[in-house]
Amino acid sequence: TGGDDLGNEEDVMVADYEVALSLLAPDSYVVFNIREKYTAGQKEVLDYLSKKCECKLVQKHRYRKLIDGTQINAEYRIMQLK
Repeated sequence: TGGDDLGNEEDVMVADYEVALSLLAPDSYVVFNIREKYTAGQKEVLDYLSKKCECKLVQKHRYRKLIDGTQINAEYRIMQLK
């Protein structure tokens, strides 16, 4: 595999999203981009957002291609605050 550092990145924590969502108006939209292989922190944020928002769209896309040709895919989610 391409040696991608999926597990070594600094994740934004749920507490950061709690603060960010508190600043938004009701029914605001949130776009969340996440790789197919979630880190533990990304999974926690996605679970939190799923409780606070209604998912309107999930779209997969190519995130990047590694030097060895390995394709890293991701998805973005368009969510609306409940």
